[in-house]
Amino acid sequence: MNSSAFQKLLEGSFVRHVEHHRLIDSTNSRARRIALGEETLLGWADPAAACLRDSLPCLILADQQSAGRGRGTNRWWTGLGSLAMSLLLPPVAEWPQLFPPAARKLPKAFSPGPWEKPLGSPLAAGREIPTGLIGPTGLIGLAAALAVLSTVRPRLPRIDVGLHWPNDVFAAGKKLAGILVELLHTGLVIVGIGLNTNNSAQQAPEELRGKIATLRDLTGQDHPHERFLPALLDHLEEKFWLLVHLPDRVALEAHQWCGQKGQFLKVRSPGGDVEGICEGIGPHGEMLLKTPTGLRRIFSGWILG
Repeated sequence: MNSSAFQKLLEGSFVRHVEHHRLIDSTNSRARRIALGEETLLGWADPAAACLRDSLPCLILADQQSAGRGRGTNRWWTGLGSLAMSLLLPPVAEWPQLFPPAARKLPKAFSPGPWEKPLGSPLAAGREIPTGLIGPTGLIGLAAALAVLSTVRPRLPRIDVGLHWPNDVFAAGKKLAGILVELLHTGLVIVGIGLNTNNSAQQAPEELRGKIATLRDLTGQDHPHERFLPALLDHLEEKFWLLVHLPDRVALEAHQWCGQKGQFLKVRSPGGDVEGICEGIGPHGEMLLKTPTGLRRIFSGWILG
């Protein structure tokens, strides 16, 4: 992407500062260092803390990452041509000012894909939550995942796509994108997105080739980031707006697009391993698991199988 493409991102989105790196360790790590005042924003001579507040939300892009990060100790492979980005956002208490009520109209009701078999939602759709009461990182991550889903669905009209709790987007049964949300002690929020756009699974390490999907492999064509990114940022703004004003709507959409519903899952949570049938996603972004002892709500954990 060239400088004019960056300028268009600034003019047409909620982002106030964009920086691009050919190679970086991790966009999330770079965002963290900026947020903590350890590094300055590109193009600024002043210490980061002096100009950071006027530069949020800040978008950090990279062509390649040498140490891409996933949840916990997991690594994220960034193939050449893929999209690696992180958004550095103000504290969630300030999101009502960043995404004010008048900025958007409530989107029309969404239509699940033809493969969707509704199991009944555990949520009360349309129950408005007072502005500013935003849920835990789980809902932030799911909102970002829904934005990715909304961006890729028109490009994959005949492909089964959906969310995999807690933070992934799958296409054709394989991982297409991952989300990593970090809340810093300063209150700032980092939302990292790794998305396989114009790379190929054949470039990936051997142990990943059968587990990942890319837009290029699925469609047989490239998806230029100068066109893809504006659409993604628009959907991110929409989902974050919903998260501020109608968080139930975010949870309901995540439930509807959860690709694990009806599957037997084993989840490793802080309270121990839990097995059961997935019944979708709950109102706070938690996994709903039907177990022999009743319904369990898993707010954090790992899918073991």
